[in-house]
Amino acid sequence: MTASRVDVLYRPVLVANPAVGAEFSITPQNCAGWLIRHLKFLLTTSAVAANRVPMLTVDDGTNVYARFVPAANQAASLAINYAANPGASRGSATGTGTAVDWPTDGLWLPQGHVLRSATDARDGGDQFSAIAFVAIEFPTTTPFVVWPFVNTLTQATE
Repeated sequence: MTASRVDVLYRPVLVANPAVGAEFSITPQNCAGWLIRHLKFLLTTSAVAANRVPMLTVDDGTNVYARFVPAANQAASLAINYAANPGASRGSATGTGTAVDWPTDGLWLPQGHVLRSATDARDGGDQFSAIAFVAIEFPTTTPFVVWPFVNTLTQATE
């Protein structure tokens, strides 16, 4: 008898753009969780408000337990690409690209937990777009077919 083999998947995921003025969120679907290795997004700011800080937070539905901050604030009327990569630190920011703090091994996001953008001083005209991430997806079932192997004692009869 053979059973289907279920392994972890390494997959790129595109996230739909939220409405203008809204934040975005990422939640694992149909799996035990995602190890998010790389995340990128573009924030285009309106001319109305001053500086924004597009942080990322992680919560379990009740408590925020992690916060990741970009290397620099974003001024009004700019389009800045943000990237969160393993081991990225706040030390790197260029004209149109900014790093976001990120865990060295990636971010483990279990089922039921949410990764969200949380922008300080967000304006109703700000727009997130080009949101994508690469994750290792873990199944909700046993990753391999396991056959029971046990030592068996037999007694010889003479």
